[in-house]
Amino acid sequence: MSFADLAALLAEQLAWASAMLDNELMVAAMLLVVTTSVIGLCVPGLLMPISFSAGLLLESWLAVPVVMAGAVLGSQGLFLAMRRGMGRSLAKRLASRIERFTPHLERYGILYVAGLRVVGTPHALVTLASAAGPLRHGHFALASLLGFLPAIVISAGAGTAF
Repeated sequence: MSFADLAALLAEQLAWASAMLDNELMVAAMLLVVTTSVIGLCVPGLLMPISFSAGLLLESWLAVPVVMAGAVLGSQGLFLAMRRGMGRSLAKRLASRIERFTPHLERYGILYVAGLRVVGTPHALVTLASAAGPLRHGHFALASLLGFLPAIVISAGAGTAF
């Protein structure tokens, strides 16, 4: 393949990417996939920048639900994977650290998880403790939604302001 062929291929791909970025629905879909992946893989510190970027690229009324859906889907996927698979073996190894969360999860459930999310407790720790504990997956999804919502709304709103 010659340099001219490579340049033509690159120009073609850039034109395709540019057309995709002009379509708000495609941008929303890409942001949903990125957010779900980042949260599901426990990549720290990217929820706020993604929310801000979504506010820049989309209208604020669309940015918040797209990022929220991605955050909840990624969090829920990780929760279910930990509960059904690796969570049991990992929970046994970390039992002494997780057992201090269990009484709080039993007593306060949704409010406890939402509060941990709001104050910025590491996502992996909250999800692991919840998956190893008594919290049902629907309650965990609601708690994650409530906990992530303030940060996403503020970040997306700030991105929209630019």
